[in-house]
Formats: sequence, structure tokens, C-alpha cells
Amino acid sequence: MPRSAFPLKVPLDGYVLEERIGAGRMGAVYRATHLPTSRTVAVKFMALTDPSADTEEARQRFLREADVLSRLSHPNVVGYCGSGEVRIRGRDYLYLAMDFLPELETMGVVHDRLGSLPWLLDRAEELLAGLEYLREHSVVHRDLKPDNLGIPRDGKLRILDLGLARILEQSDLTRPGRTFGSLYYISPEQLTDARRVDTRSDLYSVGMVLYELAGGGHPLLGLSWSESAERTLSGNLPDTPRPLPEGLKPFVKRLLALDPGARFQTPGEALAALRELRGAGGLPPSCGEMPAEWGAAPEERTVRSSAWIPVAVATLLVVLCLVVGYLFSRWFL
Repeated sequence: MPRSAFPLKVPLDGYVLEERIGAGRMGAVYRATHLPTSRTVAVKFMALTDPSADTEEARQRFLREADVLSRLSHPNVVGYCGSGEVRIRGRDYLYLAMDFLPELETMGVVHDRLGSLPWLLDRAEELLAGLEYLREHSVVHRDLKPDNLGIPRDGKLRILDLGLARILEQSDLTRPGRTFGSLYYISPEQLTDARRVDTRSDLYSVGMVLYELAGGGHPLLGLSWSESAERTLSGNLPDTPRPLPEGLKPFVKRLLALDPGARFQTPGEALAALRELRGAGGLPPSCGEMPAEWGAAPEERTVRSSAWIPVAVATLLVVLCLVVGYLFSRWFL
């Protein structure tokens, strides 16, 4: 998409685009201001110029995400502001306006940088709370993975990208034999018949996310598509690079049960079980607030993380001076 495709600082269907913050093959994302509310939002655009089947599928996914988000409002689900269709410089676009989340990073990236087990379990509680809200509104996400779990500046998890979500009371347009989701995280039933999925399929994905992050790597990494599918369908998942903490093993094992009936039946049930484990001492308690540097801008984090260097150097020089002075007094006086 050309860099100048969208006019900046000009009202556009109630929004003023301020800055492009992302781009892909079929669209772009802009930081914008919603004029009626002065709210800062992220506006995602999708071009409607290519009549191919891929474009039609992407259009349906885009519209589905807008429809699902418009029904939801929860602190652990990205917020909806508006959606519609606009014509810009002779081209038609769909748009979806959502919460603008400053310094947004994916759960996996943040975990690699500062995530301890208490931090991971805190985020798991937030994820399960968000999924319970989705279940109460008859929504199944169908594509949970670290890339679709965002951690913005405030440190609280947001469920992102509901483009594959299904509203259970609506007819499902999924074709027989069609698989939706990401292979590393989808449940066995999603591989065999995507029309059978329900909230327990999302719980399987939660189990895989925890297995990967707590275990130091994804168990299916490096396997072919067919090998990964076979392992998922058989329930014979490889070990992760490091073993799971003992207190977490039974919880993750139940989330990853081959039979949906053997899993936790709702996210709320899983959340209660996790909190009970932590309260009984089987798993570490909450780590409380995020580290102070998480709320800082990236450059401020760098300054803070390196601020100890001049202090350490100065301290070392003082110590050296004292040592040299002592030795001088012993040898020459």
C-alpha cells in the first residue's frame, strides 16, 4: 500500500489519522483521534479492490471481527470504537477502530524479557477472565496464541484479533474439512472438524500457551505440519526444553486433555482452579504490580536499565583509591 494512501490530519468518517503504525499486504493501521469523543484509537483499514477468493475470505474475517468486538466490553479484551466503509482517493476500504494500546507487545516477547512464573500466572488469570467473558457472550476465539495476546504499557493482558471468532448462536459458515487457527495452538477437534469447537477448544489453546512459555519453548517446534497434526491428534505432545513446575503440571495437563470432556468445562472453572492452586501454595502467588520500567517509554527503559553503570564505575574508582592509599602508606611511610 502506498505510504500516501491515507490523508493525515484530515477528518475521515469521524476520525483524524495521526500516524501510520503498521502495514500489511491488504491494509494498514493508523493511530487516530475519534473526533466525537477525543479518544485515541487504532484504526485498521482493509482495501476492497481485489475480487479474489483470498480477498473475500479476508473481508469476511474483517467483518466478523468488527461484529464480534462491537458486542464486547471487558478490560482483558481489546475495546471497540467503531467500524464502517470509506472511499479514499477512488478506492474502497473497510475500517475497524479499536483501543489504541501504547507500547503494545505480544505476550511471548514480554515473557522472554521479564516474565517470571508469577508474572505468567497473573497473565493466565487475566486471559481466563477474558475468555469467561467471551463464553458468557457465546463467543469462541478459535485462534489463541501468544501473538494474539497483547501486553500494552499498563501491563494488563488484552485478547486481540477476533477475526476467526465464532458467535455460537449464529450459523457457522465453516466448510467441512476446513481448519481454522494456528497449528501450534489449535485443539484436536479443530483439526478434525472446526464446526465442533466451543470454549473448551480455547482452553486447550490456553494450555498450549502455558506449556510453551513455562517450558521454555514450543513442543512442536521443528516438526512438519503432518507430524505436528499427528502429535496433536494423538495427545502425544513432545516435552518442552525445560520441565514444567510441578505445581503447574496437572493444571496444564487438564487443559490439554485430548477429550474436551476431560478438560475444564469453562474458563471460569479453570480460573477458580488456578487461583485455588496459588492460594494453597501449590503455585507462587501474584507478583503484584508490573516492574516500574514497564510503564516507561522504550528509551527511558534503556536509560534506567543502564543507569547503574556510572554509579558502579564511580564506586569502583573510590575503592581503588582507598586500596592504593592504604598500600602506599604501608610501603613508603
